Amino acid sequence: MAIIPFDQLSAWKDPAVAKRLGWYLDVAENRKPAKFRIARTIPVALSLADAPEDALWDELDRLTPVFVERLARIRETGEAPGTPPPHLLDLCRELAYRMLAHCNFCRWNCRVDRTRGTKFGTCKLASDTRVSTYFHHRGEELDGDEAVKEYAQQLGREKKDRRIREAFEQVDTFGETLERVQESRTRVDHLFMRLDDVKAAVERLWSMVPNADIAESQAASSDKHE
Repeated sequence: MAIIPFDQLSAWKDPAVAKRLGWYLDVAENRKPAKFRIARTIPVALSLADAPEDALWDELDRLTPVFVERLARIRETGEAPGTPPPHLLDLCRELAYRMLAHCNFCRWNCRVDRTRGTKFGTCKLASDTRVSTYFHHRGEELDGDEAVKEYAQQLGREKKDRRIREAFEQVDTFGETLERVQESRTRVDHLFMRLDDVKAAVERLWSMVPNADIAESQAASSDKHE
C-alpha cells in the first residue's frame, strides 16, 4: 500500500480544513516556520539565570505582544530570521524549569518540587517526564477551601483581575473589618467597598463558566421543584 504524501491527503480538499489548518500544512511542508522558531527571533533583555521568577514573568508579558505581531507578519512573508540567545524560547524554557520547583502547570496547583523527586502531587510525574498535552476533565474538581482559594488567586493573576485574586481574603477578613467599624462607628463605606469587590469577583468568575446561563436556569428550576 502506497503512502500518500501529507499535502495530498483528501482532507485538504475540504475548504474548512484547508482554512483552519493551512498554517500547519505550510509548517509541515517547510513553507512557513514553526512557532517555536519564531520565538527564537525575539531577544530577551535580561539574564535568565540571575533574574528572579517574577521578573521572568514580567518579561514574558512584555514580549508576548511582540511575538503575536511577528507571528502575524511572518504568516504573510514566511521569513523568520534567527536571533542569538537568550531569546523568547529560552525564556519560556527557563520559566518551565522554575515552575517545576513549585509545580502549577495544571489546575491542581500542587506546588510540589518535582526536581527533588520525593513528592509528585496528583499526577505522580517527576521532572524527567515528558507530557505532550493536558486538558481539564470533568470530575477534576478542586478539593477543599484552601485549594479553591489558591485556584482563585492563580486565576486572578492570569486574568490580571485584583478582585478575583483578593476575593477570598476579603471574605476571610470581613468579620474583622465589621468589628472595627462597630467599635469606631465610622468608615462604614469600607464594608460596602469590600462587598462590592466580592460581588464583582463572583460575577467575573461566573462569566467565565461555560454555559453559565443554562446552568443558572437549571439550578433555579431545581430550586422550584424542591
